[in-house]
Amino acid sequence: MAAAFHPGNSPVQRRIDAYVLALSWLAGLICGFLVSLGAGSSLSSMMRRAAVGSVSIVSLVGSALFPFLISAFAVLLSRSALLLVCFGKAFLFSFTAAGILRAFGGAGWLACRLVMFSDFALLPLLYFFWLRLLSGRARRLGTAAVFALAMLIVSAHYRIISPLWASLIGKL
Repeated sequence: MAAAFHPGNSPVQRRIDAYVLALSWLAGLICGFLVSLGAGSSLSSMMRRAAVGSVSIVSLVGSALFPFLISAFAVLLSRSALLLVCFGKAFLFSFTAAGILRAFGGAGWLACRLVMFSDFALLPLLYFFWLRLLSGRARRLGTAAVFALAMLIVSAHYRIISPLWASLIGKL
């Protein structure tokens, strides 16, 4: 699959690159979900305990921006390395979401959206960033705008969503 990424910038090549990236994303989602389902009941208790812990702004910013930074670094090394980053992000996202859904039962859909708000909001932006990196059209101004939007999303998560989640958990 990695052989599909060539430095050419033709429309056909960009379309092939986009399909290979989508396949990597889909494979990561499926694998993460299956591994989460295969995990024992200890995963549910760990997910529940992690979801009620406090979060710092530094760790939230780091976890939100790390995929963007590692993606840019991966493309510098090799365009095909972006497949590993894409697969890894999809795997971890799916694994965590499935674990939270299972840990919180009927309220899992809400818990998942609130705990993973930054991920849900940043995934479309990250995927767009990946497509721009593959096409070679990532510019400094565009990259700065992506990072600024990511920081805005993280700030909203920290200032609005996290206190809402804490108040909901306090009522349990």
